[in-house]
Amino acid sequence: MRAPGILATIRLAVGAAIGLAGSLEPASGEVLLVREPLPLATPLVVENAGAWVRPDDLRAGTLDLFLTVDSHADAWTIGRGDVCLTDGTSRWGLRTPLVAEGADNAGPIESRKPVRLAFDLPSTLDPARPLRLSIAGGVYAWGGGPGRDTFRLEIWRGPRAVPILTFDGQGRLFHVDASKSTGDVKEYRFACGGAVRTTTRPRWSGRVPAGGAVEGTLTLVTRDGGRHAAPFAGRFTARPAEMPREMLVGVCIYPEEELSADAIAALEAKGQTERDGPFRRERHTPDFYIDRAVEEELGNLLVFWPEVQKTARWSEAQETARIRALADRGLYTMTIYQHQDPATAARLREAGRGRYFLGNSLGEFASYLYQSAASATACGVPQGGDLEACRDWFVSDYIGNGVRGYRPSYERVFSTSGSALGAYELEGGVDVMASELYAIGAANLAYATAEMRGAARRWKPAYWGGWLAHEWQTGAIPYSAEEKFPLLRAGLYQQYLMGTSLIVLESGTQTTQAGVYTAGSGKRNFGFSEAPPNRYRAEMRDFFRFVRERPRAAGLPDVRLALALGHCDAYVGIFLDWLPQWAQFETAKKDANWLYGTPERTWEIAQDLFFPRPAATGKYRNAWLAGSPFGQVDICAIDRLTTPQDLSAYRALAFAGWNSMTDEIAGALRGYLNQGGKVLLALPHLSTRLDRAYRDYGVADLLGRGDLSRLIPVIVKGRKAAAGPVAFPGAGFRAPAAGTLRSLDGEAVADVALGDGVRVVCADAAGAPLAVRFAQGRGEIVLLLAWEYPGKPSLARLYAHLLGEWASEERGDVFITERGEDVPRAGGPNTAFISYAAYADAVYLLNVDTREPHTVRLHRGGRATDVALGPVEFRVMER
Repeated sequence: MRAPGILATIRLAVGAAIGLAGSLEPASGEVLLVREPLPLATPLVVENAGAWVRPDDLRAGTLDLFLTVDSHADAWTIGRGDVCLTDGTSRWGLRTPLVAEGADNAGPIESRKPVRLAFDLPSTLDPARPLRLSIAGGVYAWGGGPGRDTFRLEIWRGPRAVPILTFDGQGRLFHVDASKSTGDVKEYRFACGGAVRTTTRPRWSGRVPAGGAVEGTLTLVTRDGGRHAAPFAGRFTARPAEMPREMLVGVCIYPEEELSADAIAALEAKGQTERDGPFRRERHTPDFYIDRAVEEELGNLLVFWPEVQKTARWSEAQETARIRALADRGLYTMTIYQHQDPATAARLREAGRGRYFLGNSLGEFASYLYQSAASATACGVPQGGDLEACRDWFVSDYIGNGVRGYRPSYERVFSTSGSALGAYELEGGVDVMASELYAIGAANLAYATAEMRGAARRWKPAYWGGWLAHEWQTGAIPYSAEEKFPLLRAGLYQQYLMGTSLIVLESGTQTTQAGVYTAGSGKRNFGFSEAPPNRYRAEMRDFFRFVRERPRAAGLPDVRLALALGHCDAYVGIFLDWLPQWAQFETAKKDANWLYGTPERTWEIAQDLFFPRPAATGKYRNAWLAGSPFGQVDICAIDRLTTPQDLSAYRALAFAGWNSMTDEIAGALRGYLNQGGKVLLALPHLSTRLDRAYRDYGVADLLGRGDLSRLIPVIVKGRKAAAGPVAFPGAGFRAPAAGTLRSLDGEAVADVALGDGVRVVCADAAGAPLAVRFAQGRGEIVLLLAWEYPGKPSLARLYAHLLGEWASEERGDVFITERGEDVPRAGGPNTAFISYAAYADAVYLLNVDTREPHTVRLHRGGRATDVALGPVEFRVMER
């Protein structure tokens, strides 16, 4: 049955478990009624409700109950009608009505979510008299899907622990949701697999263990000291959808209607525009653009935007036939910004022969992270929590709920975000990240791709995409400029080089769209047969031909070094001085530390070293193309769930931006060090603060309350001022060239006691250590002792030098240098333009300069070869 006035197209994320086998029952509290199966769409009457009334209720004048319905994968609601207690003569209603005035129902209610029923009671009520509960509007299935004949209703009173266990679609994480519990809860205690977490937040996640079985206990601690426990158990049994084995190269198909010249003239006479500019005269239907994309061999993937079916005027059968015909030619399809019901999605999947219809992309679902306060408000972002609360809300509530809403329809859920924070989206349940390259925080193509690669390597599968928003995001360069299309070509080949498996050009091959923002276009857009779309198609055609003729080497490129995206860090990939971490605009009004500051400036140091963007686009500013002077580097998220195994892919790990240290993270780092890993970090990375206090934290805020021996035998006693210039007494780090570093005179540094074996890397004029290193286990740790984040201008050059020296030690047997040099370095006049990657049996090199050639020395296993590369030349060499 459907609730009155509810359309079939309305759906709700209800958090159903995926691949869940087992049972879980809430702690009983005081269960008053269980009705299963529950009759739907009929008045509900419960006799003998007087037995629920206690003397305390009469004295308080209230009977406080909770009602819920287990509606499985559906939602439920209560129809319009009286909800009351009655003895047949008198009635006692709810203090707060469930259905708003004029509404047909109470709106969608998630499965098992408790609804409070608080009835006013007179003190003279005789509970011995026949009393019944009446819900005149009855209960309805919100979506009317399968399972509605087995709904279960429960009514209870008092505190009740309700743990709901779910798994993400890839079996990466299990999630325990206690938000449907009742009572005046002080804290939640989750216990599972030997781990115990006590928190004020009602959600907890953990890694799915080998075998997929999860078993644990939720305990509510109420403010009156009570404890109310319930078990949870389940097993991940689903088989994640496989990803295509071949590299996918795609273009987008947009809706378009054919308009006559008279129709266009009439629209323009009314003042209407097309994308804020004049209407294009050349117009075609989507069928035309699909046929041309196939005939011209622009790729093996077509991405359909909303309303393509509508403007193509396809019937359901015609749409099915279109997808099937493309599949029969080995062409993949997917959608973006769409949310088909499960039946429609299943039809498209079947039309794609069970393989060639990939699913749907959420698009810029996570865009509030890098947009204005209005965007954060529209997305309902809570203001005022600590960093961990902000992080967890984004991962579990925002991304998690969003993905769960799409999961009933799609085997694979993709995301396209203009930030380099894919790790959080994968943790939230997104299957594949395809960052919007060239845009905002993903403008630095190499950095954003390195973040996706690190996230995919950790969360599996090791599969990610590049969504190339070249046309929309390079508007400062005219369509006619010599650099415009080599800039796209460099981006395409760099994706190939870095290991990306799905590469999509957002716009340009069909028509241009960004004319209003593109210099020299006169705000006009160009039609299919005009020069700019022809150039876009030529680039895609040539690249796809290369991909088919030269399949990429197997596996992933060698990556020896990773940069840590620290716990609770929301650096989107670009420094924006107006942007607060986690879109906490209201919090930042009260505490400016929440705005981007020296922690985020530290990321700029790392980006300039490992992902430098030289003057690669002629007279136009280059915000996009980066070289890799130290080779391929991943961005690896560090958090409470990090394990030494996550880090084992890398020989070395360096911290850059924000990190809130925890015991779990310290344990993972210690395990990594014991295994032979190397770690470089600064003192503020060891702070446990969650409030962005990165200048005025104290010794007690550090790991071990200043006793850092879990990672390095150093005890922090306090802070003091450094004296004079920096000296390098040895310990393996070369001293920088004279005059390179600033004096740190007066800089706040840690006053420390060093344990045995700790060596001083650099010191102040008085000999006090500024950076130290220590062999821990089979690995080594380097620690900068400055009190503030090294993005602070006075510290930046020192940290950059330490990072560069440290990275050069980890160069491996394949690396590049300037001619005549044998050690990689930052700032090289040629190496900054070269992006390269070493695979098991091949080395790829790309000159990202769109105008000039560059020559570098390639070192391979002791052999050195000078390699000259022309503008945007891609070279394949033997390893």
